[in-house]
Amino acid sequence: MDAIGSKLLNDQLYWQEEGVPIADPNANSQLTQEDFFSLLTEQLAMQDPTKPVDNDQMVAQMTSFTMADSLSQLNDKFDEFASSMNSNQALQATSLIGQTVLTQSSVGSTWQDGAVSGAIIADAPVEDLKIQILNEYGEVVREIDGGNHDAGAISFGWDGTDADGNHMPRGKYRVEATGTVDGLNTGLNVQINAQVTGTAVAAQNVQDMKIIIEDDIGQVLRTINVGSQQAGNIEFGWDGTDDAGNILPPGSYNIKIEGEVNGQTESIPFGINRRVESVSLAGAGNSGVVLNLAGDESIRLTDIINVG
Repeated sequence: MDAIGSKLLNDQLYWQEEGVPIADPNANSQLTQEDFFSLLTEQLAMQDPTKPVDNDQMVAQMTSFTMADSLSQLNDKFDEFASSMNSNQALQATSLIGQTVLTQSSVGSTWQDGAVSGAIIADAPVEDLKIQILNEYGEVVREIDGGNHDAGAISFGWDGTDADGNHMPRGKYRVEATGTVDGLNTGLNVQINAQVTGTAVAAQNVQDMKIIIEDDIGQVLRTINVGSQQAGNIEFGWDGTDDAGNILPPGSYNIKIEGEVNGQTESIPFGINRRVESVSLAGAGNSGVVLNLAGDESIRLTDIINVG
């Protein structure tokens, strides 16, 4: 009874044994050159002796298959070559890490190095220099003792922390400096270094050129009047402050440049300088090499306008 019952069972209903891979019905679905010649040999062996295969037809079949196989191998070689070229381009692109590139972007990021820097301008020797950081309510959140300095530009920096090293919340901050000059406590001129720089390209002379800084909802935070400019490349910079001189919070801001050309207000094309943080691959060719920039933005290698 057991023998009869086993014959009635469908072999496909048995459980697959553990450790035994299941055969893929689609595997080896393509004929190789070895399969072709095996079939050809079998065809010759089984042909009708009174009606043998035509020699020209046989040669044509062999030639066609050989050409198809050669083209397939050539495509594989090209794929390997393209992959090698892509890796080589990515390797060369790593030399851009840490450098500044001019990109086709209208977004500038502030506090890229985690700090704000600038210079105190002293027309005469200054003693007991003090640099104060004030919030938008006028409260002093950090005071930096600068000591004594000769006349000139006195560099300074602020990392966004208070006197206890705590990071200050997002908001607007102002930098003020005072010192003793000729025995008198004197307020000193403060200049913030440009946090966003770029180059505008004017095809014609521009009158009343303006650089407009907006937040992500389109609110104008700063308008910089550049005046009249000759046609050509026009370098510009923004120190990350608003019209009131307050240092804006870290983030990305939209930039527009416009001016009068032949009596009409027009947008002026420009690019932003960004620092390259890392390089990654996202496809083949130059377009597959991606540069990751400071400020959480990425561009293709082919989008670079200039380096340095």
